[in-house]
Amino acid sequence: MIWVVIVSMISYVLFVVIAATISEKIENQRKTSSERKKVDSPPLDPTNVIVLFAKLVSVDNEVKAEEVELVSRIFEEEMGFHDDQLEIAMNIFNETLESNASLEYICSYLKAHFDYNIKLWLIYTMYKIAYSDNQLAPEEDEIIRRAGLLIGISEYEISSARQSFEPPNYKSDELLQYYELLGVPPSASESEIKSAYRKLIHKYHPDNFGHLDPVAKELAEEKVKKLNEAYEKLMAQN
Repeated sequence: MIWVVIVSMISYVLFVVIAATISEKIENQRKTSSERKKVDSPPLDPTNVIVLFAKLVSVDNEVKAEEVELVSRIFEEEMGFHDDQLEIAMNIFNETLESNASLEYICSYLKAHFDYNIKLWLIYTMYKIAYSDNQLAPEEDEIIRRAGLLIGISEYEISSARQSFEPPNYKSDELLQYYELLGVPPSASESEIKSAYRKLIHKYHPDNFGHLDPVAKELAEEKVKKLNEAYEKLMAQN
């Protein structure tokens, strides 16, 4: 992809010089801290990371001030951008908020050039940005998950990253649907969930529909399947 479409040639050249300087600094840091499991420093070439953050912030068609402010702080405090560097990074970020840059293209570059710890840093940082307003939009969760898988992060690590930023007593949209399906509030106790589940299973058991149209029995079987899934998911949370 030709980034001159995004920024002027002069800014781009300056940015490359900055990135090269930062690259050397980071590489020296990495050599002296190779045994650290958690990576606090950014990737060597930050351009694709900046564009990835922009895609995340704009994915739900609502650019929130909290997210933009946090991105700026990440650029400065975690990626080491200051003065002209920070201005260039924010210019690229703002210009690409409405970009149709391919997520697959961006992630293929990240997967090929960055080690696993840095990729993991990206996923954690993306969830940090997404949760800056104390809620995670389904579109945000999906793009982070897709990005994680595309760069080679496991489902387990992606889930762990998401959970580490969930506010106390946070219930995802998926969990709320399970509570609704069982007819209990999100505050329901384990015993209340069990009681509601047993009543619904008895009500919709396929044997109760054996004398009716086969379609009715099939619908009952599907209902029981959904009830079982909801029960298992909710019990796993308690």
